[in-house]
Amino acid sequence: MIDDAEGEPERPSRPAYLLDGRRVTIGDLLAAGLLRPGERLRFDRFRLGKAHHATVTEDGRVRLDDGQIFTTPSRAAVVAAGVRAFDGWHAWTVEQSGRYLDSLRQELLDQLAVQSGRDAQTTEQISSELQHRHDFLKNARAQATNDPVEIS
Repeated sequence: MIDDAEGEPERPSRPAYLLDGRRVTIGDLLAAGLLRPGERLRFDRFRLGKAHHATVTEDGRVRLDDGQIFTTPSRAAVVAAGVRAFDGWHAWTVEQSGRYLDSLRQELLDQLAVQSGRDAQTTEQISSELQHRHDFLKNARAQATNDPVEIS
């Protein structure tokens, strides 16, 4: 694990969270109603006693308070903190709810897994396999900090 320029450990890279074969975006959270345009985001740097602020734009981007706009929360976090790398999904919280963007992303994927199960009643076996795989990966992720699961 590499430390960033300010002595904070960089989070290990995680697999991409995919939606229809592409990465989940802030726009997907907006479309699902899990996030609203104009919502304020906060990125606390507890060790440094600093906080960075941003706003979600109508087109699903992140605008820092200095006016810079980014398509991903990670790039916004990197620029705000002035470091080489940072996982913005785990950095930014919604000020009003205190929830991390990653938590909202996971909720979206959970909703879609359940919905795909409902939509695929005629292909119940496929739906069951997708739900099983989603649950397995979700549980593996939850265990990753304490007791990692090896996946081939």
